[in-house]
Amino acid sequence: MINGDGLRASYEGAVPLSVKGRIDLISMALWSTTAAPTGTFERAYSEAAEAIDGVLMALQAIQESVQALETALDAAGAPYTPGRGPGRN
Repeated sequence: MINGDGLRASYEGAVPLSVKGRIDLISMALWSTTAAPTGTFERAYSEAAEAIDGVLMALQAIQESVQALETALDAAGAPYTPGRGPGRN
């Protein structure tokens, strides 16, 4: 999602740009220029902004799943694990 599909790239070659790829395209090209962004950069920015919403929703779902798992572990009396201890909710 963020970095793209490395497996697909290894078998098929060219793949669509990832969110990170689009951001890198913009930041690397515009780092040392005072020119205005091109239409390509503006389109890449718009596409990255749209794609990041899906990434954030997926991260939110993962966070909710982890919290539910931690709650179940606490209810079952499981011993503490790194990053999961008393008062860490």
